[in-house]
Amino acid sequence: MKTNDTDSGKKFLVLIDFSKSSYKALKYAISLAKVTGAKLLLLYIAEPRDVVESDNPSVVLRAINIATSKAEAQLKSIVEIIESEGVSVEYYNTIGDVPKKTNLHIELHKPDLLVIGKGNYGTNQISEVTRFLLNEDTGNLLIVGSNLEFNNETRISVECNSETLNDYSSNILFWLNNKTKEPLKVFVNKRKRGAKEFVFPENWQRIADSPHKICIKNNQNFSLAKSIIDHVIKENIGLICIGRKGTNNSFFTKLFNRSNTTREVINNARIPTLIMGNAS
Repeated sequence: MKTNDTDSGKKFLVLIDFSKSSYKALKYAISLAKVTGAKLLLLYIAEPRDVVESDNPSVVLRAINIATSKAEAQLKSIVEIIESEGVSVEYYNTIGDVPKKTNLHIELHKPDLLVIGKGNYGTNQISEVTRFLLNEDTGNLLIVGSNLEFNNETRISVECNSETLNDYSSNILFWLNNKTKEPLKVFVNKRKRGAKEFVFPENWQRIADSPHKICIKNNQNFSLAKSIIDHVIKENIGLICIGRKGTNNSFFTKLFNRSNTTREVINNARIPTLIMGNAS
């Protein structure tokens, strides 16, 4: 289902399951699309186990048809609302394993941004699906757990250091920064005294030389996550961006489910978090 063609050519794939968490993500995605001119692709995936618990083929088929029709009606209603906002949108209604189906649609549509609700907001826990996508290289992943909206006065900040900037897929960051009036904030955590001067790599020069002034923050704190969260609060940041290098996927982290910097920021910063994909 389509509306008008977009000006930017960008596509945002939004996972929706009609939960409060996914509606927060959709609300943010709509506000982001209105500012940027991007197109929204809504993806609803019903888990078979959530639809029916039966071994009878006819019962299963009937339950799937009912669930699909119900979801179709809900999606159409949502699309009508989004279209009334002047945003281009399509939707996909399917059933199956959520992570696998999500990866399939990522490969099919190649979205510039995957938007998902944090899940279990307020309990310092991210959902199973969000955790899976966070651990996979699914490109740019935007995790939303609040009722905030994006506008041209949103303050964007990126957490980085001079060694890892080259590892980030920064195109989405440059593009979003050009849609806002506020200067991009570059957060650099200076852990050691006498650390060498921060220098932007060559692929950042187009933004470093742009009218958007780069503001570098040097903080010292034992916890990197706490430093980032303090920075978010002090600078009134509305969107924090972190490279995937901040995600610790070691065996021991997975085994004991220990928190890491990325997850701590997602859980405690209470603002949308953009996990930038690895540079190709």
